Amino acid sequence: MYATPCHKVKRPARNRPLLKRERGIQESETRPVAWRLFHRHDGAPVPKARPRVSRSGFVYTPAKTRLYEEQLKASLTQTVFDNVDFALFPVDGAVRVDVLVELDIPKSWSKKKRAAGLAGEVVPVARPDLDNFVKTALDAANGVVFRDDSQVVSLSAIKKYSPGAALTITAAPFFLGEDRV
Repeated sequence: MYATPCHKVKRPARNRPLLKRERGIQESETRPVAWRLFHRHDGAPVPKARPRVSRSGFVYTPAKTRLYEEQLKASLTQTVFDNVDFALFPVDGAVRVDVLVELDIPKSWSKKKRAAGLAGEVVPVARPDLDNFVKTALDAANGVVFRDDSQVVSLSAIKKYSPGAALTITAAPFFLGEDRV
C-alpha cells in the first residue's frame, strides 16, 4: 500500500449536513442519535456586554466579554473532544439548552443572609440580567455544540447564589413532545 497525498484526498465540505451514516444513524431508526452534553465552567460568569463604538465608528465587543467567551469556547471544545461521540458535534438538528448561572454570595452579607442565599430563599434579582449570561453561553457554544444558536428551540435558565461561581451549560437534542413548557 502507498499513502495518498493529502491534497488528492477528496474530503466533504465542512458546511454541508452530515449524512445519516456519518452521524451514526441507522436507516431503521425513527429518532436521531440521543446525546447529552454537560459542561461546567468554574469562575465568575461574565454577562454579554453591549457593543461599543470607537470615535472612528468602529464597533467592537468589550475585551472582558470577548476574553470570557473565548475561554468558555475553548473549554466547551475540550469537553466535546473528551466526549465519546465527538464526531456528532456540531449538531445539525433542534437543540434544547439549560443554563445555570451560579454567582458568589456578597462578602458583606451576614451569616444568616448567606445561609438563606445558599438555601435558595434569597435569589439574585439585581444586575447583571440573566439573559446577558445566556447570550454569552450561546455565543460560546456556536460552532462547537451546534452550528448556529438559531437551532436552540427550547431554553431554560436559572440564576442563583452558590459558594463557588460557575456557568453550567447542558445541551441535548430536542424531540417533539418532550418540551417542558
